[in-house]
Amino acid sequence: MSIELTTSACCLQKLTRDELFQAAAQAGYTHVELFPGMTSKYDPAGEPAEAFRGHGVGVSAFHLPPDLPRAAQAVRLASRVGVPQLIAHGGGAPLEADRWLAPTVALARELGVEVVVTNHKGQSIESAEHIAAVLKACGPDAPGVLLEAGQFWAAGLDAAEALERFRPLVKLVHIKDLDAQGKSVPFGTGVSPLDAFLQDLASHGYAGRICVELEMKELPTAEVVRHLDAARFVLATGLGLAVAK
Repeated sequence: MSIELTTSACCLQKLTRDELFQAAAQAGYTHVELFPGMTSKYDPAGEPAEAFRGHGVGVSAFHLPPDLPRAAQAVRLASRVGVPQLIAHGGGAPLEADRWLAPTVALARELGVEVVVTNHKGQSIESAEHIAAVLKACGPDAPGVLLEAGQFWAAGLDAAEALERFRPLVKLVHIKDLDAQGKSVPFGTGVSPLDAFLQDLASHGYAGRICVELEMKELPTAEVVRHLDAARFVLATGLGLAVAK
């Protein structure tokens, strides 16, 4: 798999799922990530496969619910409808991940779906040390790593250092551009070290999805779509990729 740029429901939280798919297509994306919350939410208890395709857009990942029973439902749904990845946030203390995460990873592996654990500013998994603690606690049922570059930068942490530490385990990357106050801004207008980070990814042969996040809730949908479209070209330049107009 080569690098693919995707986007997320977090960019357009008030849209229905069909509206989200349509907006993503307009911005030039072929895949989005869905949450169990937000207006475009998926139902872990089950939906038909066609519910996750529209306007030439599919779903690349489900964000997992925090509790084990609903997480297991989400795993089974992802396996049935062809969603390849599930994203785990801080559902508990990192050192207790053998209890709140490992069972989900084991089930996902059995069903052919990949689980990745992510960092987030202000949550129980915020730093590289927290990620390492989760991996150690899970032992043989450890997940892959979703490296959330924007959240490392927002927390004042070094995303490049975390990338180097977990490089063989990084199966998904999230990225955003931030201003000096840590607020999401259009790509190419902030202070995030995008070029260096993207060059690091490309030069070391990363082959996976990079999810483009633009969390500017105050903007109208059309403007967010325009910024998401422009972001593809900023990121493609940094990665040395060709992007279709």
